Amino acid sequence: MSELSERAESRLENLKAIEPLLGALRTLSLSTWQMALKRKDLVRQNKYNYHQILLHVLKALPQNTMCDSQSERKSSAAQLLVILGSERGICGHYNKHLAILANEWARQQTQNFTIWSFGARVQQALKQTEIAYEHQGSLSKGEFPKYQQAYQFILRWIHDYKRSILCGVHILSFRKNEKGTYKPDITTLLPMSRLEEDIGFPKEYWPPVLIQGDPVQIFDRAVQHLTSIEFFDLILDSIAAENAIRYSLLEEAKENTQELIDSLFMTIQVEKRQAITQQMQELAVGAGLTSTE
Repeated sequence: MSELSERAESRLENLKAIEPLLGALRTLSLSTWQMALKRKDLVRQNKYNYHQILLHVLKALPQNTMCDSQSERKSSAAQLLVILGSERGICGHYNKHLAILANEWARQQTQNFTIWSFGARVQQALKQTEIAYEHQGSLSKGEFPKYQQAYQFILRWIHDYKRSILCGVHILSFRKNEKGTYKPDITTLLPMSRLEEDIGFPKEYWPPVLIQGDPVQIFDRAVQHLTSIEFFDLILDSIAAENAIRYSLLEEAKENTQELIDSLFMTIQVEKRQAITQQMQELAVGAGLTSTE
């Protein structure tokens, strides 16, 4: 066997060993992607339910309850940017794009700001930038996001926002755009200035909805949960994007691997035919059937 044939067979064996692993990773990415999309459907329903609650509570609120003037906030109040990075690799420039956008956002700020990051892999990309950040660990357990942990962060941010420690909370993550592709984007979580626009003007219902308890407290709790749901929805979008990109890259790797396997197989076959032909020629010369001249 020639040296070329030996190298080709060695590479072929390696690729055949890798192929099942690629298949398993593709299946895992696809199932996690689908899981995130299914959970987003449940989140969408919960979001609608809380909007309905707020729709009724708004009519019972005292005037100016929803007023939130940024000019009244302390000058020391800071903007918070939360980066939702990936937990695992094999997702191309996913984290690099997040780090680039975070760096651009930081350069545009004219007041105090803090950057938090979630996800083990995004740290590597952030370290290559000039911005300071605080790594906060993971928001998921395995492939499943932890809602209770996300809710605790929301309570903390709302607490700091009400006391003018924070003047805004923004989430940098991958989201699906109007074209159906996942791109990094920044979503403002606090202040919820879009709340009235999302809910719309309270409609008249008959019979009127009976609200028991303090409407302000009900409103505050509903806003807490709605903000938490919004954050959880962004986490699910991030997980879906990460696994959609990973699946696409693994699918491409599978096709490339198959092409290499086919190419190496053809190389080995050609080498074998040439070796057989050479052996037949040598036998024919030894038998005196042909001449080397």
